[in-house]
Amino acid sequence: MDTKTFSVVTEGFVNVMISCSLSNLRSEKKFAKDQTILDLKGKLEMITGGSCSDMRIEVYDDSTR
Repeated sequence: MDTKTFSVVTEGFVNVMISCSLSNLRSEKKFAKDQTILDLKGKLEMITGGSCSDMRIEVYDDSTR
């Protein structure tokens, strides 16, 4: 049996587009991929002033932009 190993090498960061449903302001920031959603929401809370419990995170790849 021939076994092949594949690996995907990407940057350690992900680009995050930050928007608010109450305004038309948008911002793009880079965040490390190895953090938890809770950590990410905590950082977004500092940027936006919104509460973690009120945040909704949507994930898209480049082909859906």
